[in-house]
Amino acid sequence: MESYAYNTFFTLDEARDLAQKTLEQCRARSMRTSQELCFSHGTRLQLAGMTATLNYKPNYDPNKLHVTVSGAERLSNLTETQCHYWGHGIDQTMIDDLIAVVSVEQALCQIAQFVDVESMVIALDWATCRNEHLKQTTKDKISLFLADIGRFPGIRLFRKALSLCRENTDSPQESILRLESVKRGLPELEVNAPIYLPLQNKEVVVDMVYPNDHVILEYDGRYHYDRNRWEGDIEKRNNLSFAGYKTFPATRRTFATTQNLDEYFRIVGSAIAEYRNTGSFSQ
Repeated sequence: MESYAYNTFFTLDEARDLAQKTLEQCRARSMRTSQELCFSHGTRLQLAGMTATLNYKPNYDPNKLHVTVSGAERLSNLTETQCHYWGHGIDQTMIDDLIAVVSVEQALCQIAQFVDVESMVIALDWATCRNEHLKQTTKDKISLFLADIGRFPGIRLFRKALSLCRENTDSPQESILRLESVKRGLPELEVNAPIYLPLQNKEVVVDMVYPNDHVILEYDGRYHYDRNRWEGDIEKRNNLSFAGYKTFPATRRTFATTQNLDEYFRIVGSAIAEYRNTGSFSQ
């Protein structure tokens, strides 16, 4: 079986652990050189807690620390460090007494030349996610930054990815489901959509929905597996079923292979076709 390419699984604790580990590595690197370093690219995103594994091209080493210089003459060969020239000015801030970093918006633009579109969307969705502890920026701020700096390597890919980005998503897994849906020619998914439940006379929010076809996609991560959350999910989905919606949960196994994803979307597509043909779902 072919393995699915993206390792996007993480918890908030893992995000914090990665940020702390990366900070310690950056501090150690800075203390071993007299050169002023400004950490950038994927290193900057890891410092903010991005644990999603992106598909980087061979000319980018994700195992190294990445720094940016403002002049090509300042490029150097520091140990375990990849140095990049950025000709649009460095949007630099200090995150502690020693570590200088580029802005998250600049770091996102910088990785565009080194990743595929799907990875860029995952990074953008992560940076604009709904989690208040992880959200770094907004699509509006990214668009303003993009307008200010002009052209840069990877800008076409970046613009395409930004058009596919959906702000306030809950996880990279949702990004994958949304992108896979687009690949298969399915309708546009609405993210974090409110659904009215007539029996309860209230709204509930679902991860993603094909609004005209009454089909819901939800990602059940590890946090769904405690008893209270599990029972709450069952109650919610029963109520959605009564309201005329069909829910398809995705789990880690769904993402384990491309074959699993193909089967998942085959079933989803069949449900969409059934609703369009009959206006309801068979039990």
